[in-house]
Amino acid sequence: MRVQVVDDATGRTVAARAYLKRGDEPILPKGFSSYARGDERHFLVPGDFELDLEPGKYQLRIERGLEYVPVELDLDVPRSTPVPVRLRRWTYMNRDGWYSADMHVHRDPAEIPLILRAEDLNFVPTITTHIWSTEVNQPWKRPSEFAVIVEPDRIFTANSQEVERIQGGPGAVILLGEGMPLPFEGYEHYPPAVSYTRKAHAMGGLVEGDKLFWVDTFVNAALGEIDFIELNCNHFLPRLVDTDLAPWSHWPIEFGYRGSRGFALWMMDLYYRILNSGIELPLSAGSANGVKATPVGYDRVYVRLGKDNFDYRGFMAALKLGRSFTTNGPILELEVDGRHGPGDRLDIKPGQELRFRARARSQGELESLQLVVNGTVVAEQAGRDVRELTLEKALSFDRSSWAAVRTFERDATAESWRPAGLVFAHTSPLYFFLGGKPVVVPESVEDLLQKIDRLIAHTVRLEGFREESHRKETLDVYREAREVLSRRLAGP
Repeated sequence: MRVQVVDDATGRTVAARAYLKRGDEPILPKGFSSYARGDERHFLVPGDFELDLEPGKYQLRIERGLEYVPVELDLDVPRSTPVPVRLRRWTYMNRDGWYSADMHVHRDPAEIPLILRAEDLNFVPTITTHIWSTEVNQPWKRPSEFAVIVEPDRIFTANSQEVERIQGGPGAVILLGEGMPLPFEGYEHYPPAVSYTRKAHAMGGLVEGDKLFWVDTFVNAALGEIDFIELNCNHFLPRLVDTDLAPWSHWPIEFGYRGSRGFALWMMDLYYRILNSGIELPLSAGSANGVKATPVGYDRVYVRLGKDNFDYRGFMAALKLGRSFTTNGPILELEVDGRHGPGDRLDIKPGQELRFRARARSQGELESLQLVVNGTVVAEQAGRDVRELTLEKALSFDRSSWAAVRTFERDATAESWRPAGLVFAHTSPLYFFLGGKPVVVPESVEDLLQKIDRLIAHTVRLEGFREESHRKETLDVYREAREVLSRRLAGP
């Protein structure tokens, strides 16, 4: 059976992701780039391809990233004529100056060009060195070029490094840049992550925070060692939300945050406490494909380049500035006074009125669009049976503040193909400064100080340091972060 996948607007064949089933049995045909983790079982197709199947009835689903409407077909095999599949865009983000990336991918660099095309992604900085406790995994050959240009609007790098110590250790960070990977000389508890993040920054690299709930996240954020952090992360899967944190070292889920929606709200609240402590931290996203039951790009970040040419340095610079939103479904827009967007920093005057306008669009049914200021929802637009929501609000501030928008899809019922996990999106913030003062919400700063105090007390008792000097060095870093936050709380 021959299948031809084309872009409905251009008529050109396009690569895509395919799911094939016979009854309830998923099938991964030979000769294709296949992926099987948990209940995620798909294969990538070049656009015009053939399937050699036993006679019978099959179901075929074709997807192409987030911006195309999936197509499902019932097929009788054998079939003498080609099967046409026309994929229609419901949004075209590149045309509007937005470029997409999955910043957390564990895949062979040789597979990335097809992945970029099939998932309609612009950028993947694939992780080729993975530190797990004391184990260093470098399974793939890396290309000699740093940024590999697949097409003018599709690039990848193949030297990113994840330092992940979460079985009693401090957490995980992802190091990105031309000088990676860095040599690893350590173990689960030592050295503190800043040993690697500071080296990466000294070489012109950048650092992504892997999760908001790792125990050293607030330390690294306070010290300015994280350039952006994942909110749409690998705990948000196509079919479920992974809330089982028991096997890993992490901050405990706080009272009142229950279920999948509560898990996301808890992570957002942790993020808001960082912002409320005067720490400017943009959002990023990643699926951890290669490890998790997700396609590449299921959790993705969009970065606004506008009329600037798309390339590695421009994309990373805009991401670090916070010109981004993260998503596993909806598309978000946020404007202030018609000309400012996420990542912008504005000096304002007391009583100055600012007009906020936000819009959310999605393929699924949207439940709400919310404007968040300093961690509090100040305006909301709810919906039912709608796939677009807009919100307008005029605000003025009596203190330095930040603002962002978030949206949730209504919880979907299980389908035979793709039972839905939690689907949401969130922008990076805009910042508004009165008198040049940073954002400071004392309750949030005090909460982070209490967490760092608990971390210090835990580290004093912690077994597993090979030398006492290692414990002391780690404690010195934690106390340095505490001092930074204490000064922020004390004010000028």
